[in-house]
Amino acid sequence: MARYDDPQFIIDQNLDPNVWHVVGEPTPKPFHYRDKGNLATIGRSKAVADLKGLHVTGFVAWALWLLVHIVYLVGFQNRLLVVLRWTISFVTRGRGARLIVERAAPGVFSRR
Repeated sequence: MARYDDPQFIIDQNLDPNVWHVVGEPTPKPFHYRDKGNLATIGRSKAVADLKGLHVTGFVAWALWLLVHIVYLVGFQNRLLVVLRWTISFVTRGRGARLIVERAAPGVFSRR
């Protein structure tokens, strides 16, 4: 029995029709691009969303961004872990990027 959160099952179900053409089917099916819209976070609890004529900004767009990204994750465990990590990061005001930057050698960057 196939598991719907199994990556191999999903790959098998969603292989591009043109791949099947390469391996022996006579006619490739035409490609159709479906624009699902745009989502972008621009800060803590701030985002913009343009989805099929709907333009949303602020907290509502940020919550929509979170929801869409959770929905597209495969498997309940992955969704749960991401929600947990995002919640901890949000509550503790954790920063996403941790950069380690070495000091430049003297004379490498000069200030004018």
